[in-house]
Amino acid sequence: MKIIEIQDTKQSPSVYCNAEKGLLKLSGRSLPEDSEMFYSSIIDWVHEFEQSPYHKLDVQLRLDYFNTASAKNLYTLVGLVDKLKANEANDISLKWFYEKDDDTMMDLGKEFSDLYPNLVELVEDE
Repeated sequence: MKIIEIQDTKQSPSVYCNAEKGLLKLSGRSLPEDSEMFYSSIIDWVHEFEQSPYHKLDVQLRLDYFNTASAKNLYTLVGLVDKLKANEANDISLKWFYEKDDDTMMDLGKEFSDLYPNLVELVEDE
């Protein structure tokens, strides 16, 4: 599987996807001009991971802010990761990191945790 590495910008998060290391990371702000296009390679990568021989994946979401279009794609992404976790052969985790004083990102993380209680772990960054 290919490795995806995208540097962050003022409008889009950094992305790192590496199946061999079992890691998918998003970090920063997510308000790209074309959210569907930006997230399509990440979503495609998760679909490929599902068909791959790899079974361990640690998803780390460290987002400072995201817009409505990004939220839609994040729900899709987290739903796909939850589907991976449903396969008992897989070792899948998803950590939602938020800053200590960032109630908005904490609340958004709780929404994801409520939807996917067996997947999403909230982690407070100091």
